[in-house]
Amino acid sequence: MAGATHFLTPTGRASLVDDALYGWGADMLTVYLRCDPARLQALLPAGLKVADGLCMAYVGAFQSTSEDQPAAMLRNPAGAVYNEAALSIACTHGDRQGYFPAFVWVDKEWSLIRGWLNGYPKKIGAITLARPHPYNPVTGGLREGAVVGGICARHGFTLFRLGLTVTRAGDAGDLRSRPATFGHRHWPALHPTQTPVSELVEVNRSDLRVGDVWAGEPFIELGSAPDEALECFADHEVLAGVTYSYGFRIGGATRLESLRM
Repeated sequence: MAGATHFLTPTGRASLVDDALYGWGADMLTVYLRCDPARLQALLPAGLKVADGLCMAYVGAFQSTSEDQPAAMLRNPAGAVYNEAALSIACTHGDRQGYFPAFVWVDKEWSLIRGWLNGYPKKIGAITLARPHPYNPVTGGLREGAVVGGICARHGFTLFRLGLTVTRAGDAGDLRSRPATFGHRHWPALHPTQTPVSELVEVNRSDLRVGDVWAGEPFIELGSAPDEALECFADHEVLAGVTYSYGFRIGGATRLESLRM
């Protein structure tokens, strides 16, 4: 049987995820926050230490194809695009600085499963990013005074809304980037005969490029839901906001530590 994930078949064609390096391109709206470090530390797996309370909330529209199927956008368009939203915490592992995406929502199941394999804690949600199109005669494109909006919802509950009123052209320095993305691969045993997996990882990202950066006045509205934990981000200071485009590759994730279940 062949395939990186279910469905496993003789050809491997029905697998949700390819066993190959993937490339991404995305349009993003990101708002940077500062939250209570003690509450954030409670969301981090063992081995990570919260930085200074810096967080980011984002909504993005992603294109993604594997090196095995570079023509996926022609052959399977819905299998090559998805939307994602997240609340991510600035943290360190030893001397290594990075972000840990505490909560991530996506709108395609293959992105969810691929995320779990790489240590991204994902759920299915309803995500929308609205950025002005350069050929829209009413809005024009991204420029001073343009507005960008994003929303993340799940099961009928609005989890958060982001917005940005553009005030100036920006550059990569407006992104509060950190070199690493950490993850938590967590696969519990549901029976004593099974083998659990719990490990802290660093996602293997490469070929990162950033462009079309615009900065401005941001806002964020946090909602709530009975099966979420958004209250950990409720007390916050809004720091900055940007919209931009970027691309990168991911080739799995490197295990940093094995964690106790």
